[in-house]
Amino acid sequence: RQKLAQSKRVKTHKGVFEFKVTCNDKEAFWKLDTNKTTPELRKQKPKNPVASIQISDSNLFALYKGDLLYEELKIQGRIRLSGTKAAVIKLEKLLLLFLNK
Repeated sequence: RQKLAQSKRVKTHKGVFEFKVTCNDKEAFWKLDTNKTTPELRKQKPKNPVASIQISDSNLFALYKGDLLYEELKIQGRIRLSGTKAAVIKLEKLLLLFLNK
């Protein structure tokens, strides 16, 4: 989280993004707000996200560890992105930026 928030490149991707992470039958929502001077990541559901991502906790952890590839999850439908095309592209770039650190 801190790597993502501290990245100068985050500032070029303005918006409020939603991360919906599921574990068993429970859902957790995270809000990434890059509109502010210092980007914020909070454990809360955003009111009007420009884009959102849905992924299971196990897939997110495997993606982070490098055991799974982003494109693999996307093709298999185990990661879902929604929002306008431009906002989804921004969210993908932010996610890949974080994963490549």
